[in-house]
Amino acid sequence: ASHLFDAASAQALSNVTVSADGAHVSMRDSNEGSVFVGPVLRPGSGQHYVEFQVMSLRGNYLFVGVASPNHDSTQSIGNRANSWGWANDGDLMANGTWVGNGSKLASFHSGDYVGVIVNMDAANSDERPVLQYTFNGVLQHRFTRKLNCSTLRFAIGFSCTSCKIRIPEVSQRQYAFTPSATPVGPASGPAQWLTLEMLIAKSSFLALTAPPPSA
Repeated sequence: ASHLFDAASAQALSNVTVSADGAHVSMRDSNEGSVFVGPVLRPGSGQHYVEFQVMSLRGNYLFVGVASPNHDSTQSIGNRANSWGWANDGDLMANGTWVGNGSKLASFHSGDYVGVIVNMDAANSDERPVLQYTFNGVLQHRFTRKLNCSTLRFAIGFSCTSCKIRIPEVSQRQYAFTPSATPVGPASGPAQWLTLEMLIAKSSFLALTAPPPSA
């Protein structure tokens, strides 16, 4: 499986287009909704990461985050139960409520790279999945939230005037983080990593490994 925009989740949305290769999504005319990214993330499957590049953005809000696989795609993530989103103005929304309480992160704009990390190993123990974010190569240490949902999907949400979002090519591969004292990269070498991924691996003492190629 790959981290690409799920065109099926956008079918109920007007004025939303997912590119044929699944790497781009665009929205216009103040539509609201969400588009899923990649496969369902299940308990015990490791830590997962995807990155988005904001190609263009007009108005508020654009969200990046996660939601239950049953999330209604006609609603933005964060705006309903079992969904969590980081908005472009830096605010956080969870289960239909603005989080507040000093948890505001960086605001992001056209040209910025924003990433989402989900630790599903916690869901295989007594803990819940853990959500973190990254911004232009920096892990946002101020935000770590345990989620009350055992299965999740990456997603973007919007209620803005218009936006275009891209998943960089290297982030389309379904990477998983595994415990390691020394960060290592794919066989092609660390030069193929996103800068963001290297920083996450180094700061968390995690190895970034790609799954074996399909037969």
